[in-house]
Amino acid sequence: MSNANFSALATAVNGSANDIATLQQAIQSLQKAQAALGFTFRGPWTSSAVYATNDVTTAGGSSYIALKSNVAADPVIDVSASGVIGR
Repeated sequence: MSNANFSALATAVNGSANDIATLQQAIQSLQKAQAALGFTFRGPWTSSAVYATNDVTTAGGSSYIALKSNVAADPVIDVSASGVIGR
């Protein structure tokens, strides 16, 4: 590998590392903001998880917030347990 190629590769790797660090900082800021709002993002809904009030899940391409603590209350079906917050 020539010095020019090595230098170009090193520059690309350093740029990627900087991008990753910036992304990590943005994620941490978002996590602090969500905690201040009282939401906990739980990812895709599963029937085996225990959900607390204000947990946010996804199912069927939409996002839902738990209106009360629940286990196995499908957010798509059980509207008393979860509300749609985004489609």
